[in-house]
Amino acid sequence: MTAAPATAAPPLADEDEGDGILPHVFFVLLLVLLVLFVAWAYYGRLAIVSTAVGEVIPSSEVKRVQHLEGGIVRDILVHEGERVKAGQPLVSLEPTRSNADVDELRLRLAGLGADIARLTAEQSGAARPTFPPDLVKAHPQLVASARGLFDARRAAFASKIRAAEEKVTEKEQSAEEIATRIANNEKRLKLLREQIAISKSLMQDQLTNRMRHLDLLRTEARLVGTIEEDRKALPRTQAAHATRLPTSRASRTTARRTSAPSSRRAGGCSASTPSALPPTKTR
Repeated sequence: MTAAPATAAPPLADEDEGDGILPHVFFVLLLVLLVLFVAWAYYGRLAIVSTAVGEVIPSSEVKRVQHLEGGIVRDILVHEGERVKAGQPLVSLEPTRSNADVDELRLRLAGLGADIARLTAEQSGAARPTFPPDLVKAHPQLVASARGLFDARRAAFASKIRAAEEKVTEKEQSAEEIATRIANNEKRLKLLREQIAISKSLMQDQLTNRMRHLDLLRTEARLVGTIEEDRKALPRTQAAHATRLPTSRASRTTARRTSAPSSRRAGGCSASTPSALPPTKTR
């Protein structure tokens, strides 16, 4: 009997060929997967969004885009990533706050204009302040308030004038009283000295006592002292009167330009007509 070993060789060759093809297929699959991954990474987008806080620092100079005074954004006029030009509006702000600031400034300007008209009238001596027509039309309350203040200040000024004139009159009366008192005391002193001379003669003849004569001398000394005091007080009173008199006259002249009698106002004269206070008699 003979063995047949040559019939077992072909199956070994098929196994070697199969083992050589598998690595090539695996390599091709990996290469295809790598190409697909690169293509997906380049063209694909992730659906997952992660939010984080950060700061973008540009390589060039930082340009801060913000409103000068701040406010509430009403509308955004550009989109993220959009190219903009110089001078192009970016956002629209709510006009509430800015309009309020503008209204406040306009009201302040109107108040200052009313004050200027009032102070100009006081300085020039006008009977009534003259306000611009647009100010009277736009802000009648401010104009009325300024007119009321003008009238109040004019009334206070007239009151000060009357008080000054009363003081002047008081000083004049005081000076007259001092002069009259000096004249009367000098007459009394003259008579008293005659009486002293007679008393001295009678005392030499022992017709009167020394006590009565001393009383007369004491009265003479008291009268002399009173006269000297009044003579010193009289120049001071006259000097005070001379100082107050020009001030009173100047104030009265200004009051004539700034005050209007009620009778002339009732007669229908215009508000800008100058008038005068009732004249005050000055001694």
